[in-house]
Amino acid sequence: MKTAFDTTWYVEQEKRIKAASDESARLRREMRQRFDPGHLYVVEFDSGVLKVGKSASPDRRLEQHAKAGFVQRTWVSAHHLGCSVTEREVLSYCAKHGRLHGGREYFTGLNFHSVVIRSTLVVDKARCGEDVTA
Repeated sequence: MKTAFDTTWYVEQEKRIKAASDESARLRREMRQRFDPGHLYVVEFDSGVLKVGKSASPDRRLEQHAKAGFVQRTWVSAHHLGCSVTEREVLSYCAKHGRLHGGREYFTGLNFHSVVIRSTLVVDKARCGEDVTA
């Protein structure tokens, strides 16, 4: 006579493994958001449009922009933590002093060097642990 195999323990283990995996993924996302390493970049297209962005792989990202349009000048920041915060601060500066052009990261009416100087200051503050929004 066969007895039924009790799978309760196995099912509970699978639930625990799934919960641990979900928690691990949540913590990884939180750490990425908290430390958020990367680079800021500024691209000036020959049309005069400036693009401000962030990337963990700026060389690859700039290559993509070069394929999409005529890039006149570029600037890439030093690697730093809190990249999303620094990007938001520079985008806010650009929105205040220029005009949006076809997306939230594209602007006209801005001087490339002014945006690079502002970006450099913001990144330097972030690298020193200072509040970049102050």
